[in-house]
Amino acid sequence: MREISRFSRRRRKTGRDFRKVRNLARTVVIAAGLAGLIASTPGVANADQFRNGHWVFGSIEREFLDFLNAQNQSSIGEPTSDELLAGVNGEGRWQEFGYGNRILWSPNVDMNKGRQVGGLILNKYLTLPPRNYKEYENGPTLSEKRNDERGRLGYPVTRELPAVGGRYNNFQGDGITYKFGATSAYATWGDIRNQWGAQGWETGNYGFPTSDEYLCQNQSDSDNAWELYGASGQNFSNGKYLTSGRRTPTMPAGKDSVVAGSINFVSTSSYTTQIDQAIAAWANQGPIKIKPNDPLNPSYISLEISDTNRPDLKWAGLHHWDPLGVDTLQMNTGTIVSAANARNVMAHEMGHALGFEHNCQSQLMDPRSNSSVFLPQNMDSEAYHSRWGY
Repeated sequence: MREISRFSRRRRKTGRDFRKVRNLARTVVIAAGLAGLIASTPGVANADQFRNGHWVFGSIEREFLDFLNAQNQSSIGEPTSDELLAGVNGEGRWQEFGYGNRILWSPNVDMNKGRQVGGLILNKYLTLPPRNYKEYENGPTLSEKRNDERGRLGYPVTRELPAVGGRYNNFQGDGITYKFGATSAYATWGDIRNQWGAQGWETGNYGFPTSDEYLCQNQSDSDNAWELYGASGQNFSNGKYLTSGRRTPTMPAGKDSVVAGSINFVSTSSYTTQIDQAIAAWANQGPIKIKPNDPLNPSYISLEISDTNRPDLKWAGLHHWDPLGVDTLQMNTGTIVSAANARNVMAHEMGHALGFEHNCQSQLMDPRSNSSVFLPQNMDSEAYHSRWGY
């Protein structure tokens, strides 16, 4: 009460001055209200937005305005962060929004407007693992960063757009796409993306990508040359795949253990069960018969299977083609760790006896995953059919 009385006395003494202050205050309130109205009106250029406790302005705001409806509601949610630096040198900007969305801006893409990325595409964009590779045989292992704007994809050059049956974003380093109903989006780039586009993208023979890029055997004779940069493959939804830089999946004609349509072998190996399993693994692929030599009805022996104990060596199995004699297949008991491992190695080495080279990760003829893959995969089957038919 005492405070009010003092104020009242001052008012009576300085009424004219107070009226000036009051009018000025009214002007400020009206101006602030108009500014708030402009700031919340969709489509008004350069009207900074203060929403959900965060400012949205400039090039990011110009993209954000496109997602506001007539009721001033945002289809990509409200901002959940302030504008932050982006890029290796902080040349760009990004801001987080609701429903798993971001807007990224780069002066190298568009000086005036950012680009929205969200959902499955944003998740893939942020989580793509690095690619480890070697530039030359026995060289140091290098790593290529692939995720976010500092990686291979760079900044988005489009917002999320409709595909036929899915969605996509294009980036400086190509694109990320997903099919409706999928649980993941996948990145495509380089030669594989060019091949996919030439076939009509998702509406063509290959459909949507269904895997990330994986490493393949490079065009080299070395067993670990699939680590070299440039050889890659990718799976697509129509049961197909594309590769880039991969070595020829089959050996030159005649560089195999097949004679007159069959592999006739003799064995001193202790892995008899695994030999039977390897024969069964390849049996339904086509016409080539793999069979033990029958002493009552002997035929030309083209393969000898045996064991060796060499823990000092890295390989678990080794097929050797002998142009002047009988080929050999050795199982290294010093590195084989289990019956399942022996089964998979035997099936892999029998693939070499059939004339197949190493190919790509996740395949039976992958030079590194033969301890975990038992049955021929799509690339293995294609190599078989191209070499021996159906």
